[in-house]
Amino acid sequence: MFAALHGALAPTQPPQEDKATLWHEATQQAALNAVSGLGEKSPYRTGWKQFTYVITPEGHLPESSFLRLLAEVNNEVHDRVNTGWSMFFPFGAPGGEYWQTDAASGEGEGDFLECSLGKDPKMLGRDFWRISPSGKASLLREYWEDSSFHQEKGIPSGSLFDVDLFAQNVAEIVRHAQAVGARIEHAESVSFICEVTGLAGRRGRTYKGYMRSFGAEAQADRRKVSASFPLAALLDEWPAVVECLATPIARIFQAEQLTTAKAIRANAERWLRF
Repeated sequence: MFAALHGALAPTQPPQEDKATLWHEATQQAALNAVSGLGEKSPYRTGWKQFTYVITPEGHLPESSFLRLLAEVNNEVHDRVNTGWSMFFPFGAPGGEYWQTDAASGEGEGDFLECSLGKDPKMLGRDFWRISPSGKASLLREYWEDSSFHQEKGIPSGSLFDVDLFAQNVAEIVRHAQAVGARIEHAESVSFICEVTGLAGRRGRTYKGYMRSFGAEAQADRRKVSASFPLAALLDEWPAVVECLATPIARIFQAEQLTTAKAIRANAERWLRF
C-alpha cells in the first residue's frame, strides 16, 4: 500500500512547453515589465519567488461570479495558511485586480484577472498575480526577507532565505489550487511550477524572534521545480506534495529537515496564526 501511495504522489515532469510553462513565463515577463522603470526601487531587484499552478482538464468558471469565487477560496485557504496577506486576494476595488489578456499566456483571446502591486510602496506586499477562469494561476512575490523590518534587525538585503517561509508559501499555493480545482468539473490533476531567483549569496535561515542558521550559502542564483499531482492528493496528502515542491529549494541550503512531510505537519498549526 505504501509503495502504491508513493507512486501516486511521485511528481511527473511536465513537457517544457506545456500550458503551465507558457502561463508561468508570461506572468513573469508581465510582472517584470510592470516595474521596468523603477530601477533600484523595484521590489524584485534582489530576486523573486514565483508560484504557478494549472488545473487539468481546463474548466471554465463563470466570469460574472469569478471575484466572489476567489473571495470564497481566499477564506477557505485560511484553514491552512493565514499570513494576513493572502495569495490572490480579491481586492474588488479600483487599484486592485482587473481583467486582462495576453497572447503569450496561452489563453488566446481569453481574459483573466491580473493584479499588479509592484509600483506601490505603500502596499504591505508587492505581489503580481494572474488567475484565469480556466484554472490557471501564477503569483510573483518579492523577498519578504529583504523588507525594512529585517534591515532594521541588521540583516542586509539579499543575505537571507527563510526556508520555513518558503514551505509556508508552497503550502498556501497547494491549498489554493485544491480549492479552485474542487470547483472545476472533471478536474483530475494539477501541475505546479515553483521558481526562485536571487539565491546566490543567501543563507538559509528562519527568523521567528531569533536567528537560526543552517550554514550553507546558495551558489546557484535560480532554481525551478516542476511537478504534477492528482487533485485528490492536494487534499489527502498535501504535506507530501509540499515536500516534493519545496525540498529541492531547501536542499540548496542543506535545510531539507524543514520541508519533510513530517516537518510540514508539525508547522501547520503555527501557519494559522499571523
